[in-house]
Amino acid sequence: MSDPTVEQRLAELEAASDARRAELRSVLDDLPAALSRRTLVRAAAADLRRAPGKVDVVRRGVKKIARSVKGSVRRGPSDER
Repeated sequence: MSDPTVEQRLAELEAASDARRAELRSVLDDLPAALSRRTLVRAAAADLRRAPGKVDVVRRGVKKIARSVKGSVRRGPSDER
């Protein structure tokens, strides 16, 4: 025997899940099917132009690039061939 309150709660959770799934599908339908790198870079540049903390954004980007370069140099050349 199963508890009717448990079944009711499961039905509510399933309905909420279906609602979220429908909402996500509608959001995905609004997105473009494919986004080129050029479009992505242009959008990032436009966002950077409008950003209030441009200096901080650029500083974080430069630090991130420096860390990735330093990490790849530290690891050395790849032996995969």
